[in-house]
Amino acid sequence: MPLQKEISKFLLKILDKNIYTTFLPKLTNRNSSKMNQNNYKVPDECEFIFLHVPKTGGMTINHIIDEINKKHKSTKILRGGHNPISIFYSPNEKKYFTVVRDPIERIFSYYRMSLNDKKQTYHYLAKKSLYHFVAYCPEAQNIYCKYFSGDTEKVINSDLYTLAKLNAQNFYQILNFANLEENLKNFFNKIGEQEIIITNLNKSSNNLLIKDDDKKIIEFYNQYDCELYKFLKENNYLE
Repeated sequence: MPLQKEISKFLLKILDKNIYTTFLPKLTNRNSSKMNQNNYKVPDECEFIFLHVPKTGGMTINHIIDEINKKHKSTKILRGGHNPISIFYSPNEKKYFTVVRDPIERIFSYYRMSLNDKKQTYHYLAKKSLYHFVAYCPEAQNIYCKYFSGDTEKVINSDLYTLAKLNAQNFYQILNFANLEENLKNFFNKIGEQEIIITNLNKSSNNLLIKDDDKKIIEFYNQYDCELYKFLKENNYLE
């Protein structure tokens, strides 16, 4: 069976690379107990759930969460594992928090990481072009709306956008990536964790020089995320 699985992965990888499908990532996600799952549960003592959207400082935050949980010898905060909100806990039942970054900057940063690292799942797309990366990479298309609505596999429409926006308004906290270090200190101080050390892991610049044509490509495939970001920013949900 392991040999058959490896052969299947190899064939899917070749298929994805040549016709720009995403069979291998979807297979990997479906077989994972941690990534992109919306059916996770948390211990009773867990007070907060961190939604880790890719390229929003999640490695830094997860490191802090690990230290806090170690100190309390319990799961006070569920670390982020690239998952949407859980079907078992609405934002009215558990205290979700997340980091929101300008969608255009987030995706361009994700593209550059994928382009420069051959081990990245979507390196084969990034190597082709930014267009191929955004057009065929599921995590480069309205991922905020997918995470906030609760399902990373669905294509976002107006109904799911409305649900994502409603859930976001009920999150315990939405941190602004543009001023992440200060916002992290304020957030953890707010929940009673004053003595935290912020170590910038996997840090990348949020002052990316993006060409106008590249912005248009990203905007075209992320209209709902751009609209959600605009709404959260204009209505002071980003702290």
